Amino acid sequence: MPRSGTWHVQHVQTSAGHLFVRRRDGAGIPLLLWPSIFFDHSLYLGLCEWLDNPVILLDGPGHGRSEGCPSPLTLELCAKAQDDILTTLGVREAVLVGTSWGGLVDVVHGLNDPSGRIRGLILANTPFAMESRPKLSTLAVVAMSRFIPTLKVFREGIAKAFFSPQTRLRHPEVLQNFLEQSDTFAHPELYPVIRSVLLDRPSLLPRLCSLTQPVLVIAGEDDANCPVADMKAAAAAIPDHTLEVIPGSGHISLAERPHESAMRIRKWLAEHFDSPAPASDS
Repeated sequence: MPRSGTWHVQHVQTSAGHLFVRRRDGAGIPLLLWPSIFFDHSLYLGLCEWLDNPVILLDGPGHGRSEGCPSPLTLELCAKAQDDILTTLGVREAVLVGTSWGGLVDVVHGLNDPSGRIRGLILANTPFAMESRPKLSTLAVVAMSRFIPTLKVFREGIAKAFFSPQTRLRHPEVLQNFLEQSDTFAHPELYPVIRSVLLDRPSLLPRLCSLTQPVLVIAGEDDANCPVADMKAAAAAIPDHTLEVIPGSGHISLAERPHESAMRIRKWLAEHFDSPAPASDS
């Protein structure tokens, strides 16, 4: 059955600006969840209904109710912001969950964890590689995020690239939630964040072999941005990894198929962190 609980909201001052945080208590190891670009923390609300763990959701810099970053944004700065949040909340150990941009941040945090509090990573639909030369479509997205981010045609174009045809047809509420994120698409600091993620970041493929934490890699069956074959090849470089493919999902698997994703996450958590396993898939 879906889990209910009281949510608490606050802003936390971090190395990447003043970030909006939404958290809920629970049982087991805490999960810190960083969303994809163009998404606020609501990406994970459906997923959290099926998880018993304490969860900490956030809006990334330049998204939702968070501020923009006061300096050029890097994955390292985002990883430090995650650590700042855990320190502020008094969290001694956590598993990081990230979708796309969030997965990139989590890898860097996992590699740079002087406190040793990052116990595991859940990386969903994460583009570990970086194009040597950006595609025209990528350049167009960056440009449009600067000049026309609030236009319906832009938001619908991003949605088409993000969500699988099955999601758009059978779960219009997921699509509608994305399209109605006015705080994000009208955010004055959205563009520099999109540019930093799509154009200015390095490839993380050469660094995956250095991860020491257990890692759950989640791929979307219909993800055109991070095809399953690419995710399998990248995951193979991670010493302690599990790969799960979510049927009927695109680039935002954890929002498109929250129940199916949660069952796989709960199973993996039970195997590594003595968390309760799912009783059934119903």
